[in-house]
Amino acid sequence: MKKFYISIVLSVLVSSLSYGQNPNIFQEWILHSIEEEGQEPILFDPLEPFATFTPSENQEFSAETQCNYTDGKVNFLDDEEGEISFFEFGTTLNSCNDPELDDWDWKFTNMFQTAEIFEYREDVWENNQFVNALFITTEDNIVYSFRESTLHTTDLSKSLIRVYPNPTSDYLKIENAKINSEYQILSLDGKLVQAGKINANSQLNVSNLAKGIYVLKVNNQVFKFLKK
Repeated sequence: MKKFYISIVLSVLVSSLSYGQNPNIFQEWILHSIEEEGQEPILFDPLEPFATFTPSENQEFSAETQCNYTDGKVNFLDDEEGEISFFEFGTTLNSCNDPELDDWDWKFTNMFQTAEIFEYREDVWENNQFVNALFITTEDNIVYSFRESTLHTTDLSKSLIRVYPNPTSDYLKIENAKINSEYQILSLDGKLVQAGKINANSQLNVSNLAKGIYVLKVNNQVFKFLKK
């Protein structure tokens, strides 16, 4: 597919970079969730990241989704919490060839045009440990939550759920989920098609589902799978 590249120049007043900023901000971050006011957050699998965001100390940044690439300049106006602005940035315009992924991709790219506030925290309790997190809030109150990409995946895999085989024709095996955990299976348009609790065999019978792509929600984690 032919790639197109557009440049978006915003007329903003850019202050000089603060020398007192926490250097831990300048690294690769993995998109953890997107939360719109009044809606359930969209959660992403850190073992298969949908998007990354990498700011640098020279005011440049790069960002990448599974479909597109964005780069430009970014300014953090305080050390750990305050205003943020993106400027002189451009993005590729590739289709993800999946309506849900296209929607996620558009929401992520929209962050660069509407970002207002950032917050860096080192006290987020997650997966039985404190982790560093970066939050970016836009002018329309959408919160983008990021986690360090340097977290050891071996530690994460002990607490994160795995779903396989994918594609499947009859059963899904759910690894690391507690017995009796509630689950939901939804179609791509958000319609609930199956729900229940994880059994002792940690298997879900999906043989009655029609062929297609579905979303599985269990233990606040979200997975996509193909029923063939």
